[in-house]
Amino acid sequence: TNSVLERNKLETLLTRIQDGVVVLDQEHRIVLINQVAESAFNLSGHLTGQFFQNVFTNPELIQLVEDAENNLFNRTELPIKDGRIFNVQTIAIPEVGLAVTMNDITYLKKMDEIKSDFVNAVAELEGLVQQTPPPQEPEPVVEPPPMVPEEAMYLVFFNWDSSDLSSGAKNVLDAIAQEVEKNPPEQI
Repeated sequence: TNSVLERNKLETLLTRIQDGVVVLDQEHRIVLINQVAESAFNLSGHLTGQFFQNVFTNPELIQLVEDAENNLFNRTELPIKDGRIFNVQTIAIPEVGLAVTMNDITYLKKMDEIKSDFVNAVAELEGLVQQTPPPQEPEPVVEPPPMVPEEAMYLVFFNWDSSDLSSGAKNVLDAIAQEVEKNPPEQI
């Protein structure tokens, strides 16, 4: 009865853990499996006593368990059919067998992907900024020299459209004539 009580405590503990846990004996038969592991691999029914490789069909997971005896690659990231990714580890338990733990790292992988996308977008923007030539300073505006009153008068009278050159020329001649009348040239 003491061993039954201990087993019940262990099963209660395994059901409350958020990671998937499978405990195997030394011949790789399932001793305990929690709901998270069953759900992740879409398993149901009485699994205790069945061989691991007969229940789990994922070749990568089976290889991880087989390699655990030789301490080869005791950890891997394992994508499963529903899109989640698990960090799977095997842990040797002396005189019992092996524990397989499965930690859902899907959110970490998605965060890593988002971070990579962000870094790439920033790098792309930096590349665009570096490729864009620096803005050139505008040419300085050269101010014309100030006009004398006579030049200003010609501008007022010389208001003509380039399509009508004859009227423009007439305006210029009229302006010159008016100026001559007002200020006759000095006679020599």
